[in-house]
This record gives sequence, C-alpha cells and structure tokens, in this order.
Amino acid sequence: MMDFKLLMNFCSDFFSPSVLFGMAGVATISLVGGLDLFFTHTARLMQLERKRRRVPHMKGVVIRSYGGLSSIEVRKDLPIPKILNGDEVLIQVISAGLDNMDLLVTRGYGRAIRTHLRQHNEHVEDESIILGRECAGIVLKTGKEVTCVSKGDEVWAVSPYCYEGLMAEYVVVKESQVALKPRNLTFEEAASLPYTAIQVCNALLNQANLNSKSAKGKRSLLSFQLNRFFLFNIWI
Repeated sequence: MMDFKLLMNFCSDFFSPSVLFGMAGVATISLVGGLDLFFTHTARLMQLERKRRRVPHMKGVVIRSYGGLSSIEVRKDLPIPKILNGDEVLIQVISAGLDNMDLLVTRGYGRAIRTHLRQHNEHVEDESIILGRECAGIVLKTGKEVTCVSKGDEVWAVSPYCYEGLMAEYVVVKESQVALKPRNLTFEEAASLPYTAIQVCNALLNQANLNSKSAKGKRSLLSFQLNRFFLFNIWI
C-alpha cells in the first residue's frame, strides 16, 4: 500500500502542469530548431544549384577515382576556368593528347603530391581530375604579366603529371607552360608532341648525358611505345 501511494504521488508530481508545459516547450523548441536547420540547409543547396546553373560549363575527360581505365569518363558540367593571377593564360583547346602518363595517373601515380597541390590550387572547383598532359589551341585571354603570347595566338601547352590536365574545352595554364605553336604543324600534330618531346630531351640530355661533344659521330635509337600494340623506332 505504501509503495502504491509513493507511485501515485510520483505520477502526480511528474505529470503536473508545470512539468507537462516544460516538456511541451522543449519538444517545440527541438522541432522548430530541426525544421529551421532543414530549411536552411535546403535553401543553401538550392542557392548553390542556381549558382551552378548560371556558371558556364564545358566538357572534359576526367577521372573521379583512381580505378584505372574504367574510371575515365566525359563530363559536360565542368566549370570553365578563369584567369586568377597575372602569369596565367586562358586557352580554348582545339586538340589534346592522351599520354601514357595519363594511364598511370588513372591508377594513382603521383596521387600524394597531386592531392597536396589541389588543396592549394584556387582553380580547383570540382572533385574530378582532368586528364591530358598536352594540348594545342587558341589564346583567349592573358594575365597582366604574360609576355610570351597574346590573345588570338595559336599555341601549344604542356602540364606535368602532378598538375591539372588539359583535356577540356578550356584550360588555364602558367606562362611557363605555354608557347607559340609552330606554323607548319596542325593542332592535332602539335597536341601530340610537347610532353613527348620533353621526355625525349630529358632522356637524351639528362639521363644519357648527350651533348655536341659526346654525341659527335654517333647515332642514337629512340623507341617510343605509344601503347601496348605500337612501337616506333627513330634513328638519329
């Protein structure tokens, strides 16, 4: 009997008007706070989506993960880059080359340094990684400090394996990465040479230590393995 009375007194105190009003107030505040957070988040997402739709987009060949060839895809919603520094050049890409290095990149080659550089690259607005080590196109705009090329020039450009790629409709590169395209080369020919030429020069001048004296009277065989099936040999 005593326990029953204690239980009745407890229930009477627990369900008193002051406690019930307090619980109702907490529930109301929690509900209002949750709804406010939900609608604020939804409004922010809608604002970002409207902003994304207003920004011009371009196509590009990218990877979103390091899954090899299966991770390569063509995206049509990449943001068009803009010149943000005085030493940069905006190029409309006419032709771009796919190098063996890009195949290594799809499998994670240079992942650590690329991740670090992307964190400090103000041009990176998307999680995708654009492929392409070389390209040829037309200069649309230059930064104030650029002197080697001008608007309207036909150029070729190169990008190291750890930098953003060039296989997109528009790219922004540093002045040191671009030069005037030889007039006797088409855009397609020019887009297939820069990165390969750098590799050849590095092999001849740095690794083989060839120069006018050491190579005098000698002939060199250069082998270019473009893919698994083709091997070209060039005698010099």
